[in-house]
Amino acid sequence: LGKYEELLKLMHEMTLEDCIDAGSLCLALGAAIQCKSLMEVMAWADYSIETREVDAGFLYTYGTFLLEQGQLDKASEILKKSLYLDSNHVLSYVSLGHLAKEQNDFERAAKCYGNAIKCIDNGIDIDFAGDLEGMTRDDLRRIIMRFAELVV
Repeated sequence: LGKYEELLKLMHEMTLEDCIDAGSLCLALGAAIQCKSLMEVMAWADYSIETREVDAGFLYTYGTFLLEQGQLDKASEILKKSLYLDSNHVLSYVSLGHLAKEQNDFERAAKCYGNAIKCIDNGIDIDFAGDLEGMTRDDLRRIIMRFAELVV
């Protein structure tokens, strides 16, 4: 965890100096998730949202983290903000589908997965970095279709 903490310290200093871009904020969030408590991550991420121009990727990362931590209401709020910034953010739709499934709202889950598939079918640009590295559009579409089948 030492490397994550060093990265987080550097990012925190850059944030205070107001010289950090949206991509770097997302990287810092990833580092915080690796080495900080839920409350520390939430405090830092919420502060960043209030004081910086964050992008849909940052909000998706934060919202998905909250979903994994069982913070469903906050996750929903953040993921919806992600889609407000980028109405074609495929992974935000997928995470909202997972959230709806967790809440036993299978109709809403199917709709979210369907929206993700529509984005893929419409040729929306997808960042295949991180967890998606090595995937194709067809791979991602098949996975989301499988999620949709599980809620129908």
